[in-house]
Amino acid sequence: MERVSLYLTLAIILSAIAAALGTWLSLRQGKKGGKQPESPKANSIVNQLPDSASPSTIHEDAEEKQLVIIADKIATILKKDNRWAVEALEIANLRPRIQSLFSERMGHFREEKEYIAKNFVPLLMDRCRRLIESQNKKVYLLIDSGTTLYPFFAKLGEKGIQIRRAYEETVDNQNDKEFWLNKLIIVTNNLPGFSSLIETARFSRDKYSDLAIKCEILPGAPLPIYSAVTGEKTQEALYNLGKGTEENSIFIGLVTGSWIRLSSRPVPIPLARGRGHKAFKQAMINKCNEIYVVAPLGKVFLDVELEELNTAMDFRVDLGPDSHPYEEVFIDPSKAECVKLVSTSRLPGRILTPLGNRLKDFLHVRQLLEGIKFTNTPINRVPHVLFPFDIPKFDDFLFQIQTEFPHKHTRNFDFMENYFFVDTSPFQVAQ
Repeated sequence: MERVSLYLTLAIILSAIAAALGTWLSLRQGKKGGKQPESPKANSIVNQLPDSASPSTIHEDAEEKQLVIIADKIATILKKDNRWAVEALEIANLRPRIQSLFSERMGHFREEKEYIAKNFVPLLMDRCRRLIESQNKKVYLLIDSGTTLYPFFAKLGEKGIQIRRAYEETVDNQNDKEFWLNKLIIVTNNLPGFSSLIETARFSRDKYSDLAIKCEILPGAPLPIYSAVTGEKTQEALYNLGKGTEENSIFIGLVTGSWIRLSSRPVPIPLARGRGHKAFKQAMINKCNEIYVVAPLGKVFLDVELEELNTAMDFRVDLGPDSHPYEEVFIDPSKAECVKLVSTSRLPGRILTPLGNRLKDFLHVRQLLEGIKFTNTPINRVPHVLFPFDIPKFDDFLFQIQTEFPHKHTRNFDFMENYFFVDTSPFQVAQ
């Protein structure tokens, strides 16, 4: 709560400063420079302002000029890029949102989701570039719904702008059709993510600016509870994507799940429930040549059967929709080598360190992923990805519990010990 208040206060203060400085500068310049506002009402206000309307302690011209220069620079910086305000409002959760699972889960694992997107997007974009340039094919990047993948849209937009600007600075653009970024298309059913991309991927501040990276949103019926479009029309559009040009197209999928179950093969299997949710994920996996299952570490179960998971979390069909059992997406054995987990591990001494270490052993992840290895390796030999991640207040056991286990179904000692290998003795002794 303190953090939300801090972001909100900062956003309000900076907004007020930007507005006040801009207004003050226009009024001072209008009066000092003889340029009067066009509005009669504003004109009369300016004419009534005494010299003391500037900061009361500044009367000397040299000092006032310095203040004007400083104020002008601050106002320009704050107004030039308003993304800081957008991010602050998102963190404060002040954007109008309907009651949905998306809005409820927006704060779960927030920093970790941002961290995964920040680290994986550069690797993913390099891989897309290599595939396009080496095989002369179009790449469709399919992105699933959900809050886990929401940060990816902003990171992809920012990276797209960076790549396109670098290209325009070094090339005469005569072969623009051959520029690899023009052959990359994001396709999604994620409505908030699509909106985020529109905000972050504009190539310029002009309101008519195109996006730096191509994007298409799938048709279908909006499902408010998941803030996504789903249904037969959505799946049909996904099935027909690139139809007739499959030999010249590569389909890469970013998929997530309410939970991820690692089978003994080992393959990360997304779990889902609710109308249209599982069906869309299944259609994505069936369509894609490469699949990256993205999840925070605290949503990954190691070598546990689905039925046992549903029982442990007390999910049953006779309960309400929030307690219905999960189903899992089917991954054909022939495609298993093309499905990779993208998650995190923990530094020593954190409550999820044992889970991260077991996950590394289970997936045979021995070292940090090298970018060049990920970019140039065939998908069947691409390793699973675990980024080292640290949470704040790692010495506060209770804070770690609240951060790593935001769901009521998992926040009990027996469950944490049995499925996430947490040593709960420090907290139990403290009690």
